[in-house]
Amino acid sequence: MTQISRAIFFDFDGVIADSVDVKTAAFCALYEEHGPEIMAKVETYHLANLGMTRFQKIAYFQREFVAGPSDEQTIAVLAARFGTQVKHRVIAAAEIPGARAALEVLSERLPLFVVSATPDEELHEILRARDILRFFTSAHGARRGKVETLAHLLATHRFDPSASIMVGDAMADFHAAAKNGVRFVGVVAEGQRNPFPPGTETIPHLVGFADDCLAEWAA
Repeated sequence: MTQISRAIFFDFDGVIADSVDVKTAAFCALYEEHGPEIMAKVETYHLANLGMTRFQKIAYFQREFVAGPSDEQTIAVLAARFGTQVKHRVIAAAEIPGARAALEVLSERLPLFVVSATPDEELHEILRARDILRFFTSAHGARRGKVETLAHLLATHRFDPSASIMVGDAMADFHAAAKNGVRFVGVVAEGQRNPFPPGTETIPHLVGFADDCLAEWAA
């Protein structure tokens, strides 16, 4: 394997844990009192904006769907209620096939990072409870945007962007990689809509991902 300084950056929901549906249900439950039409709008917007923070989504729902208060305190209360609903369900969610095996193999050979839109404290708690925090050099949540987080990690650790990979399931992950010159690999499960531009490299899961990376780098 070459000695180029490289790393792999992973989103979490939909990439390591099969938890997107958990969060979809929680967003809908948050607006259940407003009826099925609003819940449908909430679901559609959430799924079209995977990778956006819950704070941004809830602020949008408040302004655009229910004409409710969207001040910082209101958003914080609703986000906390959402977090209470989802945390333990995300901890218990199934893994994306091959995720743990890929992390076990790759973490022995190069630095791995999580770049997520989940709040930092909650993200660390979830990773620790799932016993996978140990595979990562560090894990980063919603404190910074994904573009800024990726840029910060590349600069701090002096990784070669062109030799590194961002693995994600949302356009927010795609844009973070593109803005920083990092190769992007999209996770799109079989039967799911592909949200990425034509020609984007995609995989259905992480089965064999580590072997493919190591074989490519050893060539």
